[in-house]
Amino acid sequence: MPTPPDAVRDAVKQKIVQLVKMGEVDDAARLAESEGLLEEAVQLYKQARDHRSRGRVLERLGQFEKALKVYEEGHLYELAAQLAEKLGQKEKAAAFYTKHWKSRPQLLR
Repeated sequence: MPTPPDAVRDAVKQKIVQLVKMGEVDDAARLAESEGLLEEAVQLYKQARDHRSRGRVLERLGQFEKALKVYEEGHLYELAAQLAEKLGQKEKAAAFYTKHWKSRPQLLR
């Protein structure tokens, strides 16, 4: 007899809680994302201070403006610029690309 979906989801949520208690918030976030618990994943990635993954999940959820803000908070200007381009926000994309290039260390000569 197959396991009911609610029982599986509850088991996953229990595992996530265990991981968080052990201090493995990043693993908990990845588990939540892989199991389709995207809202939970966003919160866990925030707790883990993983701006790249948090922004990616927000994009999957269609929350593009929030993703832009998260990328900017994490100084991930190139990702923010690429998303702004996809959204047709050319001026915002140009500003993010400028920030990206200004934030890169100068190449040694």
